[in-house]
Amino acid sequence: MRAFEFLAELDVKYGAKRHTIGDVYGKKNLKVPKAKYKDKRTNKQKGIFKESVDFTVTKSYIDDKGRTVNDMSHFGDRKDVDCWVCDASGKSPYYDNEYCDYCEGKGQRNEFVSDAPEMNVSNSNAFEIQKMLGLEPDYGGIIENKDLPNFMRRLIQLKNSDTSQYTEPGSMSGGKTGRYKDEEGNDRIGKTGITMYNMGRSDSQVKGYIDDLLKIFKFAQDNDADVGWG
Repeated sequence: MRAFEFLAELDVKYGAKRHTIGDVYGKKNLKVPKAKYKDKRTNKQKGIFKESVDFTVTKSYIDDKGRTVNDMSHFGDRKDVDCWVCDASGKSPYYDNEYCDYCEGKGQRNEFVSDAPEMNVSNSNAFEIQKMLGLEPDYGGIIENKDLPNFMRRLIQLKNSDTSQYTEPGSMSGGKTGRYKDEEGNDRIGKTGITMYNMGRSDSQVKGYIDDLLKIFKFAQDNDADVGWG
């Protein structure tokens, strides 16, 4: 058996420069976080792959050093939840007679569970979402509560218009045809190396992003909070 690396969403390039803390951000002159995110979530909430972006509800406050902190985990708490790797069995899904490394054989993990709606996407999709919002794409940012109504109106207009400009066809790259040996040492001919899959971005996927963003924005508006990503 040959090993392949499968990616649900692939980032090919990053088109925006990074901003330092306090820089003016995007076309709406919004501010990026003035201090830091306080994020108690685990890697599952952040996505299996590190190169992804979370859109969620944030709550800002001033810490004891006078800095503004945008807390992405204000709406939620840590709870014992079933381990998603072993389906709460505590046993390794990969090896016989071994316990699950992720939950250390307990079948549960103590993880942050959000009460607020949130959305995790790849970097490339996150950049496209920010373009949909009329922002200059970046890896993190904040939309303040006072600006939410304008962005919600924009999203509603997008939902009822042609969004094809934000779609992208899927593609596959990598993997070369050549000779290799299988697990039993037999010679084989086929594709070797890493195969990358870019699943693209369909119109229904774009509309789904809009629906999820509207839920996030509405929750933030109702709870006197902001919307952030990072």
